[in-house]
Amino acid sequence: MGTMRVKLARDARAGALSHQEYIEALQEAVMRSELPVARSGGSAPRFRITSGPPLRPGQTSRCEYVDFEMCRPLSGAEFGRRLAETLPAGIELVWQKRLPAGALHLMACVESLSYEIGGQFDPQRAALFNAAEHWPATRKRTKKEQTFDLKRSVTRLDVHPGGLSMRITVLAEGTPKPEDVLVSVFGMEPEEAQHLPMERTAITLKSSSMANYQRRLSRNDAG
Repeated sequence: MGTMRVKLARDARAGALSHQEYIEALQEAVMRSELPVARSGGSAPRFRITSGPPLRPGQTSRCEYVDFEMCRPLSGAEFGRRLAETLPAGIELVWQKRLPAGALHLMACVESLSYEIGGQFDPQRAALFNAAEHWPATRKRTKKEQTFDLKRSVTRLDVHPGGLSMRITVLAEGTPKPEDVLVSVFGMEPEEAQHLPMERTAITLKSSSMANYQRRLSRNDAG
């Protein structure tokens, strides 16, 4: 029956939610609204809901995408009305739309993530980063230390009065978190970086034509 994609905003009232708690809140909203969303199989069926990149607890967001796999036809307007009525405080519906047949999986469409971070930052450090051709950095993931070039992902880093604007391109081999940028470029301690006010302002998705083109390339490479 197709897929309905929605854009949500999350304010400070929902900022403490973990990603799992956020998904549970969406599951509850679908159940209460009695929307015709497909369920998984098994002894504990779940609604087929796919979210975009998770937020760290404490962050807010103007842009969160979620896909709902439908099991019966329903207009976008009716879907949005019923979902909006049952979303918990702090999560707001921005818009909804039905995806065309064959649309690429949500996570495969994510191209970049944009953030606004509150605080005082040294503009000279940002200027050094922006002028550099490469910026080697390290991060720890699952007790392993990884070295990577931050310049491959961070395509915008602008200091302004009271904060910082950042855009991070999503890469197949791994995408740095905003905190990784703050630690590497501005010399912050990880704990300090995690406690700064941070809002996701945009998630850029690949256009359907580009996504379909890249999917065809992948099929050709595989075949």
